[in-house]
Amino acid sequence: MNDDCPKVRPFKVNPPRRGRDEGTTWEIDCPFCFRVHTHGAGIGARVPHCSGPLASFTTSYVLVEPDGTPDTVDRKAAAKARRRAERAVVARDRPQRSPAMAERLAREAEEAIAAVAAFFPRPS
Repeated sequence: MNDDCPKVRPFKVNPPRRGRDEGTTWEIDCPFCFRVHTHGAGIGARVPHCSGPLASFTTSYVLVEPDGTPDTVDRKAAAKARRRAERAVVARDRPQRSPAMAERLAREAEEAIAAVAAFFPRPS
């Protein structure tokens, strides 16, 4: 297992759906794009299903066993922060006429991404 990959704990365990073959699934908050991803239950490395402006730097993550603690993330506020970060990344990636403007947009994007990441603490 790669120790450089972030460890992600599922916030929700879904039982198998009646009449479906998919089995138990885990929902996680992706540490790369900050959206909810669903994976088959089980610990180990996973490839993220990222899309969108915040997903350009994805590698993989490691699912760890759920610990039964309740989900405390304010999903509405986290989604609002994620949309702000996505807009900041799109603005940062557009060509700029002024180096000062490019620096300001890069700083704003970095701050917005950090604000989103603060909603999702990583397990140790």
